[in-house]
Parts: sequence; structure tokens; C-alpha cells
Amino acid sequence: MSEYTDLIKQIPLDPRPDLPIFSNILELYYSKRGSKTLPGWSDFIITDFIGWHANMALSEKEGGDFRFRIFGTGFADLFGSDFTGKRLCESMAAGHTEACKAHFVNLVQEKHIGWVKGNLPIEGRDFLPFEVIDLPLQDDNGEVTKFLHFIGV
Repeated sequence: MSEYTDLIKQIPLDPRPDLPIFSNILELYYSKRGSKTLPGWSDFIITDFIGWHANMALSEKEGGDFRFRIFGTGFADLFGSDFTGKRLCESMAAGHTEACKAHFVNLVQEKHIGWVKGNLPIEGRDFLPFEVIDLPLQDDNGEVTKFLHFIGV
């Protein structure tokens, strides 16, 4: 098992996870659920994320991966590159893409929150310490089609 796969967690929606570094973003996320299993992207407005914009990314399902539509400057600094328009698993170092894909398959199928803390394997760079949460978003049919990602600050 690679170092990356040891760090990945899939967390059920209920009860709400106790992740202090993400407490205010989780409060927002849960407030947008309403009676739905998951909120959708259209349930948010960009000002909801004040204070988080730099450390936020949005990805959209495309085939067996997700493509970044928004990639904040905090993410770009951590990854050493702006991955806006790139596939999510392309951002991982070689040898870690399958673990990344498996993580997101599980999150989609189970409608779970993703949480990863540890050292991020970045292609051409050392492992960098980080903490990130992946929040699933559903479409009008209840399918997970997007994720909000946040770096803990």
C-alpha cells in the first residue's frame, strides 16, 4: 500500500464529521443540504466561500475522473501548478493515480465525504504536508457529479 492510500478516509455524512479545521465549511455544507442527501453546486453562491476562495477547488465528473473547473491559488501553491481545466488524478504523482481514482469511486458510490491528511505526493516535488476535504455535490437526479475541495488553513 502506498503512502498516499494510507492517508485516505471516506467519511459517512451522518453523523457530521468532527474535523475542527473544516468546521465552518462543514457547517455551510450541511446547511445547504436541506432535505436532500447532498447539496448541489446551485445551492451555493460564491460569497458563501469568503475566506476560503484561495483554498477551494471545484471538480466536475468527466469519464472515470473529475476535471477541475476552479482551482484556487492555495491549491496552485501547494501543487506547484494551476490545474484549472486538468483532470484531478493528473495532479497526483505517478503511481498514485489509481489510489486517487479508487478514492473518488468510493466517495461517489457511497456518497461520502473524503478527507486526506498527511504528505501529498506531487510529481517532481517532495512530499508536502497538507489536509484536504472533498465534499460531494449532487445533480438534479441525485447523482454525485461534482466535488468541492478545501485545503485546511
